[in-house]
Amino acid sequence: RNRLVNYQPVRDSNSLMASVAGAAVLGPDASPWFLQAFTSNEDEPLRFQRAVHCALDAVPPVQALSSTAQPSSSTPPPTGYLGVIFASAEDACAVYGYVTATSVTLMLALEGDDDVRDADMRAAFDRFHAAYSDAVANPFHTLGQPISSTKFVQRVKSVCRGVR
Repeated sequence: RNRLVNYQPVRDSNSLMASVAGAAVLGPDASPWFLQAFTSNEDEPLRFQRAVHCALDAVPPVQALSSTAQPSSSTPPPTGYLGVIFASAEDACAVYGYVTATSVTLMLALEGDDDVRDADMRAAFDRFHAAYSDAVANPFHTLGQPISSTKFVQRVKSVCRGVR
């Protein structure tokens, strides 16, 4: 039995994690490998899922744009950070994206109108990518299957707490 969306209540409404609505890892075929909603409202996981699915529509065009602007061979390839790929005034949330070299999409959904610096989001995605890499490098994990590691969930929560 795979539960792809976990409901995790936020104990302190003033905590930094309260601004992060959720985190997602989607496979190259856009299949959900990990969806985690961080909210105290029971209706929020559905809002988060909708925002992630709407953001998926923007990922291929953004990926195509970033791949056409390849730097010269002497410079390192660009990071997979895409920035804001979906924003909804109705839901008051913004979804940020990151695409790995293996076309796995990482997403963080932030709620509210708080301005987040690009440098903070890049750092958060670097930590999120490292947590993902460690989770799939686990010999007991089957590639292409949902990620169910409790250590991965803890590391993602830590990443979300660090978003300012």
